[in-house]
Amino acid sequence: MPRFLLASWGMESHLDTFLAVGKELRQQGHEVAIYTDSSHRSDVESIGARLIPFQDLNQEAATGIINKVVANRRRPWKLWSWWRQFLIGTIPAQLNDLRRAIHTYAPDVIVSDMALWGPMVVLKETTSIPVAILSHIGFCIQPGEVYGPVAGRAMPPRHTAIQRLRARIITALTGSAARDARKWVNQIRHAEGLPPVSIRMTELCAQMDLCLIPASRQFDYNRDDLPASVRYVGPCLFPSMPPPQLGSSGVRTVIVDEGSLYTKDAVMVQSARQLTGYRTRILAGMHRDPKDLEVGPGSEEAKVKPWQPLQYALDGVHAVVTNGNTESVMAALMRGLPMVVVPSIMDQHEVALRIAECGAGIVLPEGQCTPQTLQAAVARLFAEPSFRDSAEQMGSELRGMNGPKLAALHLEQLAGSPSVKEFYSFAIAR
Repeated sequence: MPRFLLASWGMESHLDTFLAVGKELRQQGHEVAIYTDSSHRSDVESIGARLIPFQDLNQEAATGIINKVVANRRRPWKLWSWWRQFLIGTIPAQLNDLRRAIHTYAPDVIVSDMALWGPMVVLKETTSIPVAILSHIGFCIQPGEVYGPVAGRAMPPRHTAIQRLRARIITALTGSAARDARKWVNQIRHAEGLPPVSIRMTELCAQMDLCLIPASRQFDYNRDDLPASVRYVGPCLFPSMPPPQLGSSGVRTVIVDEGSLYTKDAVMVQSARQLTGYRTRILAGMHRDPKDLEVGPGSEEAKVKPWQPLQYALDGVHAVVTNGNTESVMAALMRGLPMVVVPSIMDQHEVALRIAECGAGIVLPEGQCTPQTLQAAVARLFAEPSFRDSAEQMGSELRGMNGPKLAALHLEQLAGSPSVKEFYSFAIAR
């Protein structure tokens, strides 16, 4: 049976996708090792996988960099220097660790975090081991004139010439960061005896042997402009999605979820604490003390609770308010729940656009989120049945994909496992 080496940053928003897929691979009888921070040993071992801990790579320092990115989200001129340290400055340490892992574990396939660049920019060409990318976000980052993400600005699909021109201008204005990234990456590649790359790293990501996206093609604008390596597999939640409990309350219940990636100022939560007319449950962000959010005015109907994975808090819920983390959005859609998305950082803006495009919810920009505007947005979710109808339609598709199992099928095919050949036509169809 093939041996898989899964390599992920230790942030839960990244690692949980790998744990979900690793668990499925183990259930299929494969050997699985996960290269990540040692603080996650119990999670890794709980799925029957082997932990290969970071040694040269420093998760604490990397988390500190991400915290600076979040803190400086309104100072874009400062962001690239921090991103460069995180994405490129850590590559030598990644390579040292991963080469030791390859020597001792001898994997047949490397499955890499899209933000862990070592396998993508070096190991793909210096070893004979296939490299797959397992994304932690619900869309493909490959650029595209109509549907692809635009560097530096979240933009919906560009169906007119004016919209496409605007996107090209924004892309040109952010081109210095892309050129700088290539310069630093090519210095590392030169030291490894590799030729320079001339494309954006977002393009290189989709040129690996496989690129798995934990969503559906429909959620990602039904893109038809992607390489054959890109496969949509559906949500890969960890812990897995529990079956719904029957007999939910008829009282309209709204859950507000900060998830694992959130901003300290908690604009969304403070507005949600004043919702009236609904039973409102607020899940504080992972590692946040709920008492930190119980400041200022709040409705008696709104209760702040400690964090838990959203998929375990959805029984009896009728609508969701979220900041747009992929895992939270996918958990809500899997239950067919409409949502208000209040994006603030990173990929949350792109995820929010896709919720609006598929009709499953409303986007409320953080700068416009007040108790009054959030109250009105939630009221719209209940007043207009189309939001729930669209969410239920999307949820039916996502549940049918069976994300971890489909991801495992693709990875087994990449590894050349003979046991999956008769099933792979199903995987290709997805």
